[in-house]
Formats: sequence, structure tokens, C-alpha cells
Amino acid sequence: MYKVIWLTRFKPGMDRDEVLRWWRGPHAELAASTPGMVRYVQNHWVHPLDGDTHLPGGARAFDGHAEHWFPSREAYEAAMVSEQWRRTVADGPTGFDAATLVGGVIEERVISWDETLDGRTYPEGVDGPAT
Repeated sequence: MYKVIWLTRFKPGMDRDEVLRWWRGPHAELAASTPGMVRYVQNHWVHPLDGDTHLPGGARAFDGHAEHWFPSREAYEAAMVSEQWRRTVADGPTGFDAATLVGGVIEERVISWDETLDGRTYPEGVDGPAT
């Protein structure tokens, strides 16, 4: 599995609830249409965990991040040149502060996962807990 994430801050001066409606709605529909993507997860940051995990003055370092999963790097690269992704990128500045967008490839290693409590099983192609 090839997983990438983008961390972002919301567009300055835009109401948080308005950004979330856009991100969960029209922008999500655009991003979800990306060919070859097998999973798309939005993470909406609510508040920092403690005084050591946020910027001075209490500001969140980011307002959220999105996970995009692909079966391979080749599938990711093909998706990034698609018309659907081009439209997703063009729509980003509607609610995101483009100057703060940070992306990266993620190598995930699950250390612990209680399927009984979680209610989900490991997605195909994802390593289970380390033994």
C-alpha cells in the first residue's frame, strides 16, 4: 500500500464550520473521484493535546490532514496527473491556506490494534501489529 498525507491550515479569515462543510462536501467529492485511490480519510483537528503540542498562544499547528491510499506508487503517480486530481488541487485554495500545505509519503507500521474493540479488520495490504 502507498499512503500519502497532506497537513493543512484553513484559509485565514474563513469560518471553521464553513471550511469543514466545504471540505466534507464538494472538496471531498472531488478528491474521492481520484482514479486508483483505494482509501481517502479526512482528519479534522479539534484541539491540541497539551501545552507542548501546539504553537505559542494556543494556536493549532494544523487544522487537519488528509490520508490518500493507493495500491502502489505507480497508481499514485498516475492519479496525480489525472484530470480529477487537477480539479482537486485547483479547488484547494477555496478552504486551505496553500502556504501551509505540507505533504509526505507515509510508511505505516501498526504496533497495536485490537480488532475486537475497534470493530474493523486490517485493510488488505496493510501490515498487522508488530510481533
